[in-house]
Amino acid sequence: MMNQRDEVMIEFEAALDQKSSLEKQIAESDRRLRSSTKRYSAVELLQNYKKEREELQMERDNALKEAEELRKSRAPQGILRHTTVAIKLLHSNSLQGQSEFQQEVEVFSKMRHPNMVTLIGACPEAWTLVYEYLPNGSLEDRLSCRENSPPLSWQTRIRIATELCSVLIFLHSSKPHGIVHGDLKPANVLLDSNFVTKLSDFGICRLLSNNTTVCCRTDPKGTFAYMDPEFLSTGELTPKAEVYSFGVILLRLLTRRSAFDLSTDVWRMLEPMRASCGGSSSFQLGSEEHCQPPSYFICPIFQEVMRDPHVAGDGFSLVPNLALRSTIQEWLQQH
Repeated sequence: MMNQRDEVMIEFEAALDQKSSLEKQIAESDRRLRSSTKRYSAVELLQNYKKEREELQMERDNALKEAEELRKSRAPQGILRHTTVAIKLLHSNSLQGQSEFQQEVEVFSKMRHPNMVTLIGACPEAWTLVYEYLPNGSLEDRLSCRENSPPLSWQTRIRIATELCSVLIFLHSSKPHGIVHGDLKPANVLLDSNFVTKLSDFGICRLLSNNTTVCCRTDPKGTFAYMDPEFLSTGELTPKAEVYSFGVILLRLLTRRSAFDLSTDVWRMLEPMRASCGGSSSFQLGSEEHCQPPSYFICPIFQEVMRDPHVAGDGFSLVPNLALRSTIQEWLQQH
C-alpha cells in the first residue's frame, strides 16, 4: 500500500508539474493570440486606411481634372438666341463678387468700344454675366501656346498691341470720368475668331476723380507682375500706372517670355541698348501723324470722324455714345 501511495504521489506531483507547464503554455498561447489579434487588427486597419486614402486620392485627382478642364474651357458656355455665349458666374456670398458684378454692369452699360468685350446680358438673381463668346481664348493662352496652339504671327502681335493701346486711350480719356482698368494683363485680353483684341474683366476698375488723373486707393488689387512699383508704394492709381502694365504686355508680345522672366532675361539685354541710345530719340512723330485721329473715331461707313456716334443699346435700337462723343469733341478742339 505504501508503495502504491508513493507512486500515486509521484504521479500527482508530475501531473501538477505538467499542469503548471501546460498553464504556462496556455498563457503564452493566449499572449501570442492577443498579439496576433492586435497585429491582424492593425493590418486590417492599415488596409482600410490605405483603401480610404486611395479613394480620397482618386476624388482629388478627379477634382483636379475637372478644374483643369474648366480652366481650359475658360468660361462656361451657353446658347442664347441660337448664339454661343460665355457665362461668368460671380460669388454671391462675397462682397467682392457683388461689387464686381455691379461694376461690370455699370461700365458695359455706359461704354462701347470695338476692343471691349460685349456684355449681352446680366442676371442679378444668380449674379451671372453673359458675354460674347471669344473662341481664341486669352492672350495669355496664346503667348504660352497652350493646347498646342501655334505662336502668334508678328502681324497679329502688332495689331493686338495697337488695338489694346486704342481701347486704353479710350478708357483713360472718357468723359466725365476717365476709367483705369486696374488689372491689365494678358489673361484679361481676349481674342475673337479673327484675333481681334477684346479687353475684359472690369470688376476692379476705378473712375478717375474730376479734373485730375489720380484715383487714390489704399488696397492695391491686380496681378503683382504687371503692377507699377510706384503705385504699390504710393497707392495712387493713375493712367501712367496702367501704361506700365501695358509695357509689360508689350515685352511679352515681343519675347513670349513670362512676366517673371522679363526682369532677368529681357532687362539684361535692354539695359546696354538703352545706355547706348542715351537721351536721344529717333522716333519722333511728325506733325501730320499727330493729327491723325484714333481709329475708333472713324465711321466705318463714311470713313470720316464721327460727330454723333451711336451704339446698339440692346442689339436692336441705337443709343448715343456720350462718352465717345465727348472724347471726339475734345480731340476736335485740340486739332
